[in-house]
Amino acid sequence: MSTSEIKRIYVAKENIQKFSEIENKDYYLKEKIETIEVSSGYILPAQKELYEDGTPYFRGGVVDEKGAFIKQSEGKREQKGGELVGAYDFTAQDADYKDEEVVYCGILINHFGHFLMESTNRLWYWVERHDKNLGLAFLVSKKQKIIKQFYDFMELLGVPEEKIHIIKVPTKFKKIYVPTPSHILGKSYNEKFLVPYEAIREKIEAKRDEKIYLSRRKFNTGTACYGEDILENLYKENGYKIIYPEQLELKEQISYIKGAKEIAGVIGTATHLAVFAKRGIKISILERSDTAIVEQSIIHQALQADWYSIGANMNPFPIDHSAGPVLLGISHEMYEYCQDKGLKVNAKLVGQVSVKNSKAFMKEYLQRYTQITYNKSLSLQAPLIARRLLGMSKAYVPWRRKLKQIFKQKKKGK
Repeated sequence: MSTSEIKRIYVAKENIQKFSEIENKDYYLKEKIETIEVSSGYILPAQKELYEDGTPYFRGGVVDEKGAFIKQSEGKREQKGGELVGAYDFTAQDADYKDEEVVYCGILINHFGHFLMESTNRLWYWVERHDKNLGLAFLVSKKQKIIKQFYDFMELLGVPEEKIHIIKVPTKFKKIYVPTPSHILGKSYNEKFLVPYEAIREKIEAKRDEKIYLSRRKFNTGTACYGEDILENLYKENGYKIIYPEQLELKEQISYIKGAKEIAGVIGTATHLAVFAKRGIKISILERSDTAIVEQSIIHQALQADWYSIGANMNPFPIDHSAGPVLLGISHEMYEYCQDKGLKVNAKLVGQVSVKNSKAFMKEYLQRYTQITYNKSLSLQAPLIARRLLGMSKAYVPWRRKLKQIFKQKKKGK
């Protein structure tokens, strides 16, 4: 059977077409890879602004000695929101100065999944010229926290801490290198995409476990997922090592990924760790919503992975993929996948959801989507349901949260 004939998408029939379009699109961008050198230029910290509809974006980036914005320092995204679009006015005389040559790395995002996919996309230049002793410059906005994994990643890459510059005020450098980004979120990747991940992987000793399941079950701060224990047990019974990434140091996470021949897990930051895998890896993605995630598809394509997309969600109502909540279980599509791939599965569990998980999901769902912020995100895919849920807000939104929402709305209106 040829690769094109292998069944890879196991989702509800209503969603097959949209998943197929996302998974099978060609994201590779064959483009001119270049690095612009800016002598005596400035790097401006990220300054958050809002479009008229309240969607956030940033200004900042690199300007030359005369204050002209270097377009290659833009932070692009396929979808509106979070992009860096240009510079802003500043006083050159008040800027800090560092007599050093640095690689401009864009915005440092304080979410590990997005850091991994967005804040590393210019590091290929540093890797290929690590002998030049260049520094790295990252933008942050005011009072932004820096996640621990950032420094772990840099240490594994081999960047000394004193060579890392977190730009909080306008800063002038002896020379700034602005490389072509290797990846645009939700849109494309080029030939340099895997360079920093491969550089780290080569330094780390591989674990011996050939089949691993990346569990979210002990990840308490992310999207609420109910029922993953059933999926975790299924993979454990089929010989997979169960990994809880948030309980491991980044180096150990990567060592498991490097050693694995097969990876499975509910889609999210953990499955994005596949960027550290060897090419041709088998990846089974358990979809937690009816939304296909482009980033995971880009990873699969870059790795030339043997990938599978499996609808494991049991959500009775539409959800925002990031906001959740998520109800997981052995769906009919999951059962079909197991049958096709020879995985042992209990047929009695197909389509079943426990009373405990059902109640937890419903409570979380109503409390979440009767809030204005989450209701707005839900309205993009289910406007009628979102509008009707707002009418129930009195029953589910605590008065303190209501006041907070009103304050936010008034602040945006100023």
